[in-house]
Amino acid sequence: LVVQNLDDFRLEDKRNGTSHWASASSWWTWWGDEVETNAFVLLAASTIAPKTPWIDGLAKWLVFNRVGNRWKSTRDTAHAVLALARFASGAGEFDPDYTVTISYPGREPFSVKVNKGNMFTFERSLLIADADLRGGPQKLTIQKKGKGRLYLNSRLRFFSKEDRIQAAGHQIEVQRAYFALTPKEVEKKSGNRTITVIEYDRTPLPFDAKVEAGQEVEVRLTLDVANNYEYVMVEDRKPSGFETVTLRSGGRYMNGLCSNMELRDEKVVFFVSWLQQGSHEITYRMRAEMPGTIASMPCRAVAMYAPRLGGISDSWRVTVSDPTR
Repeated sequence: LVVQNLDDFRLEDKRNGTSHWASASSWWTWWGDEVETNAFVLLAASTIAPKTPWIDGLAKWLVFNRVGNRWKSTRDTAHAVLALARFASGAGEFDPDYTVTISYPGREPFSVKVNKGNMFTFERSLLIADADLRGGPQKLTIQKKGKGRLYLNSRLRFFSKEDRIQAAGHQIEVQRAYFALTPKEVEKKSGNRTITVIEYDRTPLPFDAKVEAGQEVEVRLTLDVANNYEYVMVEDRKPSGFETVTLRSGGRYMNGLCSNMELRDEKVVFFVSWLQQGSHEITYRMRAEMPGTIASMPCRAVAMYAPRLGGISDSWRVTVSDPTR
């Protein structure tokens, strides 16, 4: 009865042969996600009403809304995979027997036989590199013969070649700055005593800066946020040959912002559960260890469950030399 009632709210796209349900919440929130919503509908229908007329169109909608080989996040991807697996089992998709052939001008046809023995292991991607892409219309032909469903999607990947990547963002913008730290001893009063503490002078390091190996550097990440958001990830890739001064991952509170810091081989990642509207600052320290001219890819800040919200900083380049003796 519940599955029958769902039909009153179903959105149908006859041109693409899909059906789906709209989410009840805003697209920038982590709850009520549209992919998760439709995954649960497909899971319910596949379990108790596998002959429902719109079930094939719903599975097709889920497949169409992938981003490459996943969906938006680990959360909705897990639900979509579970629902599609249940649907595939009920629809007899674990016993295929067909041949698919893909033809593209100027290339040998790509052909593969799919059956129960190789359905999870066959070569399932065809890469058309830039040398084969021509101007004007190009006909891509896909032929399938035999029993079983064939799901297809396409993805275009490209990159730019500018020497310095410029910052860009939507609703969440991030700026990154580097500072060389020079320690100094400062005397301070503590009760009736005079104590000596270590403080640091900060010298900005511009693009194409020069430092010596062993130099300690402060990284300052500034987030400008247009609204209140939950579950934001700030991912800062370390320049090759730089290592963080902090050695252990964990929770931290700094500048009014609570986050969990994860130290990885190639990057430092901050997970912020609640990010209020306004400007926020995250800092951490690293040390130059290997000489060379090194590029640092942009820092990326993104809402984990609404990846359309996010931005990147400028890239950076630095030359690290052996320390003078």
